Amino acid sequence: MTLQVSGAREIREVGSLDTPGYAFGIFVSGDIVYVADRFAGLRIIDASDLEDPEEIGHFETPDPAYHVVVSGRCAYIAGDQEGLRIIDISSPDDPEEIGFYDTPGFSFDLALSGDLVYMADGPAGLQIIDVSSPADPEFVGSLDTPDWATGIFLARNHVFLTDNREGLRIIDVSDPEEPDEIGWIRTVSPAQDIFIQDDHAFIADTFGGLRVVDVSEPDEPVEIGSLDTEGETIDVYMSGGLLFLADGLNGFLIIDTSDPENPVEVDSFDTDGYAGGVRVLGDLAYVADGTDGLLILDISDYTNPQIALSNDTLDFGEVNRGQSSEMILTITNEGGVDLTVAGVTVEGDCFSVDINREIVLERDDSLDLTVAFAPERVGRYQGSLAIDSNDPDDRQVRIVLSGVGIEASGIRPEQAGIVDHSILKCNPNPFNAGVYITIQLPRSVPVTLSVYGFNGREVALLAERNFSAGVYSFNWTADDQSSGIYLVCLKAAGRFWTEKLVLAR
Repeated sequence: MTLQVSGAREIREVGSLDTPGYAFGIFVSGDIVYVADRFAGLRIIDASDLEDPEEIGHFETPDPAYHVVVSGRCAYIAGDQEGLRIIDISSPDDPEEIGFYDTPGFSFDLALSGDLVYMADGPAGLQIIDVSSPADPEFVGSLDTPDWATGIFLARNHVFLTDNREGLRIIDVSDPEEPDEIGWIRTVSPAQDIFIQDDHAFIADTFGGLRVVDVSEPDEPVEIGSLDTEGETIDVYMSGGLLFLADGLNGFLIIDTSDPENPVEVDSFDTDGYAGGVRVLGDLAYVADGTDGLLILDISDYTNPQIALSNDTLDFGEVNRGQSSEMILTITNEGGVDLTVAGVTVEGDCFSVDINREIVLERDDSLDLTVAFAPERVGRYQGSLAIDSNDPDDRQVRIVLSGVGIEASGIRPEQAGIVDHSILKCNPNPFNAGVYITIQLPRSVPVTLSVYGFNGREVALLAERNFSAGVYSFNWTADDQSSGIYLVCLKAAGRFWTEKLVLAR
C-alpha cells in the first residue's frame, strides 16, 4: 500500500484523437464514441484502447453536425439547417443514412424518449418528431420560443430548453402535439446547455458560467446559485454526484454541487483546444475539444473512493507491563465519492482498536482511530491492523503495529511526581513535517500539552484534559510553520516539562 497524502487527486489525460473537423457534440456507448464534428459530420471512434483510440467509420452530413444521440442501431444528429438526420450504425465501419426530417429552424441539440425526438431548433424553438419509423420521421408538435433554442433536457414530462438570451424555458410535453410553456427564467448570459438533477437545473451560461435554478415548481423557477468560470461555459453533464463542464478555452472542469447554492470548482484540466462537449462514463471523461478532436481523461480520483492513512506503521515504543499506550491513526477519504470502511481487524496480542462498526466517510472527511497497546509481559510485540473498504485500488490495507513491554520502573501510583527522563519524548527530532510527542503518566492527572514558537507564542494545543495512567502519543504536523526552534511544554501533576524541537525544512 502506498500512503496517500492530502491533495493527491488529479485529472490525467489517457488518450486523444484528432478529428478532421471541429469536435462539438459527443455521445458514448460502451467502447464506442460518437463525435458530432461540425462540417466533418459524424465520426465513429473505437476507444477500447484508451491510449490509442481509432476512427472506424464516419458519415458526412450535408450541414454541420452539432449534437448526436444514439439509441439501438440508430444515431440521431442535430444537423443545423438540414434538421434531423437518422443514421444506421449497425455496421459502424459503414454508417448509412436511413431517414431525415427537415426542421424549419437550425437544429442544434436533441433529446430522445421512446419514439419521439425533441429538438432545440434554433429560431424555430422546440420541434417534436416521431421516429417510430426511422425511414419516415413525422412531425408531432412544436412550440416557438422567443430567442434561439440551443440546448435541451427531458425530465418528468417537461422539456427544459436553453433559449440563448431568453434563458431557460420550461415546457409541458405531456401532450406532445400541444406543448405548453409553463415557466421561464432569464440568465445573465446566452444560455447554451442544461442538465436536470432532481429539482435543480444546471445551466451552461456562456460568459455567465454555471447557473443553478430550483425547478421544484416548474411554473416558478428560481436561481439559487452560480459559479463564475474563466472560459465560455458551453456544455454541462452530471454523473456520480459531480458536475462536469466544457468551458471553452478554459478546458474541462469538475464541480462539486453537493450544496447547490454554493457550487465549488474542485479541479480542472486545460485542454489544448476549445472544449465544447463533455460526457462521462465510469472513470472516464470524454471531451469534444474543437479543432483538437476527442480527448479522453481519467477522472477516477473523483469517481472512486480513495483511502488515505496518516501512518503505515504504529510503533508504541516501550510501555510498562500492565499499563496502556494509545496512538491515533487517521483515515481520510481522498476520493470523490463515499468511502465505506467495512471493518477494522487487529491481529497480534495486546493490541486493540476502538471501532467495531461500519463507517462511511464522505469526500475529504476523516476518522480518528484510537489504537491501544497494553503489554501483559516483558518482551517485544508485533501485530497488524487490517482495514477493509470499498476503495477499488486498496480493498484491504494493513498497518504494522509494534511495541515493547518492560517492567515498571518502580514508580508508585501515589507518588506526586513523575520521572523526568521518561515523561516527555519527541521523535524524530529534528523533523521536517511531522513529529510524534509521547508522554508517560504513572497515574491519573490533568494534562496540558502545547507547542510554542521561540517567540513565546502558542502555535498548537495538543491536549487539555484528564488522562489515566499510561503512555500517549500525539502527532503534530507543522505544515503551516516555518523552519526554526519550537518548545513542547507539558503541564502535569503540578509540574512542567519542556523539550526543544527543531523544524528543518
